[in-house]
This record gives sequence, structure tokens and C-alpha cells, in this order.
Amino acid sequence: MFCKLTEELQLTQNEIDVLLFLHNAAPLNTASDIARYRAMSKSMILKSVDALYRKGYLSYETDY
Repeated sequence: MFCKLTEELQLTQNEIDVLLFLHNAAPLNTASDIARYRAMSKSMILKSVDALYRKGYLSYETDY
């Protein structure tokens, strides 16, 4: 289903999964949240988040 979208947007399936989770599961927005509910490893999530940041899809914000 996402094959055309991954080509069009130059995103991996994992990157799309992270974006969809962040959009649909607010306010859950940490790597731990994604790992818990999407059964992805934290290292894969961090790699995907970094790629999405570099591509301009995400920005970082520090929690205090």
C-alpha cells in the first residue's frame, strides 16, 4: 500500500511508520512510546527520526 508513497516521498517504510504514529498517537511522542506500541527497536526509531529530521519532516524539542 505504501510502495508508491515511499517512492514519491523518498521515505522508508520505517520513516512512514514513525510519522503515522506521531500523527495518530498524540501526545505519545517519544522513542519509548513508538517502541512500545509499534514493536520497533529504539535504534531503528532513532535512525528513522534522524533521517526525518534531515529531510525536514521533523524538528526536535527538548522536554524540561
